[in-house]
Amino acid sequence: MALLGQDTPAKKFTGTWEARFNGAVFCILKIQSGDKLDGSMSAVDIGVDGEGNLSSAQAKDEEFPILKPEHRKRQSDFSVTDDPK
Repeated sequence: MALLGQDTPAKKFTGTWEARFNGAVFCILKIQSGDKLDGSMSAVDIGVDGEGNLSSAQAKDEEFPILKPEHRKRQSDFSVTDDPK
């Protein structure tokens, strides 16, 4: 993905991002930028071993909006929840 020619620093995060484990996509993050960052992230089931390393990861058919997006110089932070409250 080319990052050249982006209008604002936040736009460099715009796009569809995939997380893979053992070659299979298990999470999709979609980010749009306008006046603020917006987007969604797919639900996942993950497992970790005793040392905290990822041991399994599977995609689920649900998608949730990103919450509290915040852009800094070289990073963007946000939260995701599956709690409908």
